[in-house]
Amino acid sequence: MIKLDKISTRAPEHVREKDIKEETGNLVERLGDLQQRLYAEKKHAVLVVLQGMDGSGKDGAAHKVFDQCHITGINYHAFKKPTEEEFAHDFLWRVHKVTPEKGMIGIFNRSHYEDILIQSVHGWIDKKRVDQRMKAINAFEELLAFDSNTHIFKFYMHISFAEQEKQLRQRMQEPEKYWKHNPGDWEERKLWDKYMSAYEYAINNSSIPWHICPVDQRWYRDYFIAKTLVEALEKLHVQMPRWPTNNNYNLNRRKNCAPKLVIRVWRVVFGVKSSSPNPSTPMRIIRASPTSFPSPPRKVNRLPVFLPNGISGLK
Repeated sequence: MIKLDKISTRAPEHVREKDIKEETGNLVERLGDLQQRLYAEKKHAVLVVLQGMDGSGKDGAAHKVFDQCHITGINYHAFKKPTEEEFAHDFLWRVHKVTPEKGMIGIFNRSHYEDILIQSVHGWIDKKRVDQRMKAINAFEELLAFDSNTHIFKFYMHISFAEQEKQLRQRMQEPEKYWKHNPGDWEERKLWDKYMSAYEYAINNSSIPWHICPVDQRWYRDYFIAKTLVEALEKLHVQMPRWPTNNNYNLNRRKNCAPKLVIRVWRVVFGVKSSSPNPSTPMRIIRASPTSFPSPPRKVNRLPVFLPNGISGLK
C-alpha cells in the first residue's frame, strides 16, 4: 500500500545536482536514439502518462526529457475538460483514439485518470462508479499492452504542498509564465487532502504499476523519468531494420539495370540502331549548352538526360 505522504518529493540526499544534470543529458540523448529505432522498427508502442497536481511540471518534463526525440515519432496530447461530444460517449472514448500506434511514443499530459480523480474529489460521481471506472481503466490498459504491444509508463508527479504554492505564485509574478496562471488552481489547492486520497486510490488499484517521481527539484524530475524510460526501452532491444537477405531479390541485378536503361535512352535521343556506347562506360548527367544541338521547333522544358562520358545532350 503506497502512502504518498511517506515518500519524499525531493532528490535523495546523496546525489549531486551537477552529476545528475550531466547524466540526464546522456540519458536524453540515448532516449532520442532509442526513439528513432522504435519508430523505424514499428514493433512496439510506448505510452507515457504524466499525471499530477497543478504546478507539478508535466509540460516541462515532456519538453526536457524528449528534447532529442524526432517530432515525427512523438504524439503529445494534453487532456482538458471534455467537450460536449466527449461527454456524450463513455469516458475512455476520447482517450482510445489518441493512443500511440506501433513505432510511436505517446505522451499524455493528464489522462484518463482525470475521470476518477477530479470527478470523485468534487463528488460528481459516487464510489460505485469510481470502482467501475477503475476496473475499466485496468482492462483498457491491459488491452493496449497485450493487443497492440504498448508499453505503458505512468508517472505520478509527486510535488509537495509548499512547492506547489511556490510554482503557482511564479505564474503570477514572472511575465513569461502569466499564460499558465489560472485562478481555479488556487481553489483546487484547497482540496489537497482529497486529491491525495484519490491519487492513492488510483495508484494502489492499478494493475500496471505507477512510478512515483519526485518533482520539487526539476533537475531530478527529468533524470528520474529519462532513466526509467531508457532502462526499459533498452530491454526491448529495438533495432534499425536491415536489408532482407533471404529473398529472391538480387540487389546486383537492380544496380546492373541502370546502364541498360541509359543506353536505351541514348539510342532513342540520337537514333542509334546498331552501334551503342560500351555498357561498362561510366555514366553521368551532362547539362549541355543550348547550342550543342539544333533547337527544338517549339519551346519546351529542357531536361538533363543520362549520357556516357564525353557526350552531351538535352531532352
